[in-house]
Amino acid sequence: MAGFCAASRPLADMLPWGSYEGWCALVRQAVIWVSGTDPADTRLELIQTRDEDASLLRRLIAGWPEIDPHSEGVTIADALRTLADAEEEARLGDWPAKYKTLRDALDEIAPRPERGPKAAGSQRSATTCAQTDA
Repeated sequence: MAGFCAASRPLADMLPWGSYEGWCALVRQAVIWVSGTDPADTRLELIQTRDEDASLLRRLIAGWPEIDPHSEGVTIADALRTLADAEEEARLGDWPAKYKTLRDALDEIAPRPERGPKAAGSQRSATTCAQTDA
């Protein structure tokens, strides 16, 4: 910080960040001066990641009634077994597998070779922790 101030606080071109003008003028400018990177850039990446996570969650919630149409309650283990059975039936009968919306959302959370209740739960925990840590 002292070096930045001794250099007469050179200004980098940057986008405004809400009501943080004071912080931006000193801390953010100093970080840009020292590293050449704007700490606000990670903010945009975080917003995009959260949007992707929210979209995935919406698809998962939208697909769940495919497997639990009467809202009786289905565990992830039972859902995965039902999906696996439907995929096997489709392969044997040569028709598309059922539960497309749910299957596609789960494929994004945990690819099929890794799919299982623990894999789906671990991915969800990792996503939640990443959002909390940021």
